[in-house]
Amino acid sequence: MYICCFGDSLTLGVGDQEFLGWPGRVARRLVREDMDATLYNLGVRRDFTCRVRDRWEQETDRRLSDLPEGESTLLLFSFGAVDALRGADPDETLRAAGDVLGLARKKHPALFISPPPVRDKAANERVAGLSGALAGVCADLDLPCLDVYTPLASSFEYINSLRASDGVHPTGDGHGLIADLVWDWSAFRERLAG
Repeated sequence: MYICCFGDSLTLGVGDQEFLGWPGRVARRLVREDMDATLYNLGVRRDFTCRVRDRWEQETDRRLSDLPEGESTLLLFSFGAVDALRGADPDETLRAAGDVLGLARKKHPALFISPPPVRDKAANERVAGLSGALAGVCADLDLPCLDVYTPLASSFEYINSLRASDGVHPTGDGHGLIADLVWDWSAFRERLAG
């Protein structure tokens, strides 16, 4: 299986002392379970959703266009935090998300992971609102969406990992909690199986 993970600094793994982020931790579990998989972390720091829209297709084609017949693929998207934190127009963010996810699901199996919470209260409210709106975009597209915001917002461990970092990017422990949620997600497990 070939997996491409697209997103911003939270996908890239900023704040993680091991430089793995949640995608690297998922990749490590794939290796532990002897799964034949290649995972590309294509997170880019400060990437607004519209920038993910502008780059994902070309980057996907570079990695997945010449695969042998029958190879499994998966596109994992997780974006929106930068938009909420830097005051992007929510309507433009949702349009860009619809563009990305609508086309992506036609080309490859795709899944979406909501942005996680941040420490600043006002910014966190914007992240929560955008997270819900992005889940609505996914529902309209019949695309599986993993809500990591809700369980992490009430997780003492996750909030502590934000406190130990810059308030936006969790430490490795926080990235591990995101990886746990992704790993246990039925839509992700089903894609791995088949």
